[in-house]
Amino acid sequence: MRTRFLTTLAAALLAVTACQPAAAPSGSGAQPVSVAPGSIAPEVSASAEPGGSASDTLQIHWLGDVTAIWHPASQETFSQAINFQLMFDKLIERGWEGDTWKPIPDLADSWEVSPDGLKWTFRLHPDVKWHDGEPFTANDVAFTINRALLNTARNPQNAWAAVVGTDEVKAGTAQTASGVKVIDPLTIELTIKAPNADFFADLTDPSSVIVPEHILKDTDPKQVETIEFSTTKPIGTGPYKFIKYETDQYSQFEANPDYFQGAPKIKNIFVKRLLGDQAIAQLESGDVDLSVRLNPAEKGRLEKVPTLDVLSTAGVGTYGPYMNLLSLTDVKTRKAIALGVNAQGIIDAVYGGAGRINRGVVPGMPPADDQEFFDYDPAKAKQLLDESTWDKSKPLRIVFDKSFAGVEQWTPIMQQDLEAIGFKVELIGLDTTAAIDFYEKIDQFDVTIAQGGDQGVGPFRSQIYYSCKQEDPPHFKTYSRNCAIDEGFIAARKEVDEAKRTEIFKSISKLINDEVEKVSWWTTSALSAKAKRLQGVTIPPNTREFIVGVQNWTLTP
Repeated sequence: MRTRFLTTLAAALLAVTACQPAAAPSGSGAQPVSVAPGSIAPEVSASAEPGGSASDTLQIHWLGDVTAIWHPASQETFSQAINFQLMFDKLIERGWEGDTWKPIPDLADSWEVSPDGLKWTFRLHPDVKWHDGEPFTANDVAFTINRALLNTARNPQNAWAAVVGTDEVKAGTAQTASGVKVIDPLTIELTIKAPNADFFADLTDPSSVIVPEHILKDTDPKQVETIEFSTTKPIGTGPYKFIKYETDQYSQFEANPDYFQGAPKIKNIFVKRLLGDQAIAQLESGDVDLSVRLNPAEKGRLEKVPTLDVLSTAGVGTYGPYMNLLSLTDVKTRKAIALGVNAQGIIDAVYGGAGRINRGVVPGMPPADDQEFFDYDPAKAKQLLDESTWDKSKPLRIVFDKSFAGVEQWTPIMQQDLEAIGFKVELIGLDTTAAIDFYEKIDQFDVTIAQGGDQGVGPFRSQIYYSCKQEDPPHFKTYSRNCAIDEGFIAARKEVDEAKRTEIFKSISKLINDEVEKVSWWTTSALSAKAKRLQGVTIPPNTREFIVGVQNWTLTP
């Protein structure tokens, strides 16, 4: 799923040091599941193989798509975020307490925010080194910011765009942003353009990791996706060093013994690419130690395995159609799709009832009082389709990544529902790599299926999916061209008053639903499972962030 938690400006102004940040308000109501850390695992000799499960080798399975480009400019999938978390660090990180979070130190030990919310001063941790042994300094942060807006980017949302002077850098009229000031090797000051209610959260986003100036300064930002750093040799400051990626099989990492937050206790990590049923089988056999985002219908089966702990949280993602507005030009056609699928029936049949209906409303977004909801109504859907300009002799081409839990079970049900109202449906289920490539062939599909994401964390998390002027990569051309949605998010960021900001979000929600472009049918519960011998793991409401603190995990024989 291509991808912040709402934190208020008032909270930002209170966060004058890393020890005293205010907690952000909850957007999900979900409770994290924690497993108490155990003792450090004894040393056991074992080869690092993706099928092994020795005490120095951790086998993780994360269900979801991955873009195999290891540079923040190209961050767009959750599996990338897991890999980034192992390799890189950010200025600050997100620390969860129950269903709320607060900013905690990462590369920055502490920070101060000016009373007007515009000047942010970060004091960096001393003696941090890049994986190649070079020292990390404030110059790397400055380089990351100044280069970010020049890179060819898949992610339209960029925390650094808020900094004064980045527009001039992007336009080529300045070499460095005037709002970036290196005070000394361990202190950097950022001045942002306007109050920003989500800047703290932006700084914890995977696309905000810091990259090394000494490696990237002489590379072409327009070739960022093909350089050696991005494809085979990423260098970070994080707890693990990248070894290799085997396409659609696994990513391999080795512990960074010089990690500034402490050497990781587990030597090797493999992040496996498996289908849901394969992951369940490997959990049962002991070939996988941790699996995240499984089909919640499998909870009972996994609870019968004596070697496993089963962890369940409320989900924050979305499942539903993303319409290609280049081919589905008639809003009546899109409404017919939105109304024509029995979402509750699918939740019950495929996910064991472990989910909730969203009625078309994006998770985390408050609905407007006069908003239209998309409840299952096949009679109305058929009428709308009959009234639309859609040519029923053509197939409705629906493409999806078949690696996600339950999708191969529920898409035929969706197909049956849509054919019952008059569509001729062609399902195109692909493996992850093929699906990501296919999404750019924008004349070959009418609908893509959203599966997962973290929109339920808070309203700003949906902003990434609405960029009315972005046309690269090509799939953005299929998105809404309604710039009022973009402008609404910008206005919400500047609004200090939470009640007024909520009203802005309601207006955005109505605009989104009026477009009938990205429709959320349901959200499933988030099911994870881990080997009892793996200790220290916490599954927060935003499941993607389970990997935070991985250096403290232990694995006993």
